[in-house]
Amino acid sequence: MPMIRKKKLEEWLMELESHPFLAKKMELKKEEEDLEFRLSVLEATYYNAHTKPKIIKDMHDRIHDVRVKIRDVNTRINEERLDEIISVVRGELEKLK
Repeated sequence: MPMIRKKKLEEWLMELESHPFLAKKMELKKEEEDLEFRLSVLEATYYNAHTKPKIIKDMHDRIHDVRVKIRDVNTRINEERLDEIISVVRGELEKLK
């Protein structure tokens, strides 16, 4: 009986971890990291310039937009309590080991 329960919990955990909101969050986090890196290169390039080019302001705006999207996805994840459910399922699996 415990093996059946363990298998069901593992299947459920895989299903939860592949939830579209979590996938979207990971995608947005990667985009945010990429934009921050590109911004750091731009800022280093124009470090001594008296005026910063518009591209730097645009990059700041894009990063802000991505962070707003991440916040929205996090809100959705919290509304569905995905993180809590995943941690409970993981805890149950640990008990069965």
